[in-house]
Amino acid sequence: MYNDEKQQALPPYSDMDKDGKLEFGGFELTEMHPSRDSMYYEPSKYYEIANGTIYFDSALTRAMDRKRNGVYLAKPLDIDGNCCIAIRKPAKKRISIRP
Repeated sequence: MYNDEKQQALPPYSDMDKDGKLEFGGFELTEMHPSRDSMYYEPSKYYEIANGTIYFDSALTRAMDRKRNGVYLAKPLDIDGNCCIAIRKPAKKRISIRP
């Protein structure tokens, strides 16, 4: 379980999205895709604790999926109902350093 914006293992609950509520959750593990330019979508689920009740945190789930996968998919299962569909790998940001 990773509970901060840097995806580091922390105590099980932390305020990940700075909304004043404690959150917990993480990503499902998927295997490597055989193609170098593709990957299997890795869905996440995050929850927040508010007033002693646990709620699904859809905003944080979407944000973390976009960060990890480059896109959010509401239905990540393949046509057979298995996790997960193949997507194109998100582009890496390149930083060019000019002298």
